[in-house]
Amino acid sequence: MSKRSKQRQFGKSELFNSINPEYEDEILEAYGSLTIENPDLNLVKLPELFSVLQIPSCFCQDINLCIDYYYEHMQDIEQFDSTNHKQYITMQLIKNVTISSNIDDVSTILDIVDIDKLIKITDKLLKFRDFYQTIYESWKLFINASHLDSELNEQSILSYKLTLPDLKNIKTSLNLDYESNGKYSLGDSFLIDMLGCCSTDPNGNMSNYDFYKIKSGSSVTIKDFAEILGNLGEFD
Repeated sequence: MSKRSKQRQFGKSELFNSINPEYEDEILEAYGSLTIENPDLNLVKLPELFSVLQIPSCFCQDINLCIDYYYEHMQDIEQFDSTNHKQYITMQLIKNVTISSNIDDVSTILDIVDIDKLIKITDKLLKFRDFYQTIYESWKLFINASHLDSELNEQSILSYKLTLPDLKNIKTSLNLDYESNGKYSLGDSFLIDMLGCCSTDPNGNMSNYDFYKIKSGSSVTIKDFAEILGNLGEFD
């Protein structure tokens, strides 16, 4: 049995959830190029780092929008409102990327990127970058299967969010609705589980910071889909 087969049989890919030393070096090199004049990398510079690393926007746009929102709307507030979905998601990003661990007190937040946290997050983005074509082609098959009567263009495919009705269409398209005995071979509960399986990483940290995905309800984006493929060992 191959290494990949074992990983698929027994659970999540260990390689996908571990740091690639080559990617770590690439991140540190980009980090160094942006901190020549200042030893600290502020959160506002993170989109530039992603650009230097040539990470496709479909995998980092959620992070960039959170950063914009923080500087435009949250720097001057006294206390963040956890019931406000944009504020909540932005604060989760700050906790997962910066040296600030206490996000309850906005006044104590420092917008300095923690290098260890940065490596952990960006390592996966680099995996998505290098396997972009595999991710896109597989994602395209899913989207087209959910739209049996039409075919979407590339930009629509990249920005598409799969919902439960879409997944039901895919199930029907793949003839997974019924077995010969008339029972469901792939239950709707499995599809619902799929919608929520990529909301956090193995440590329980938020992995997708898409404001509109959270607000509109459970869905799967191309970034979520890339996470699924990675955990299945497709990038090993």
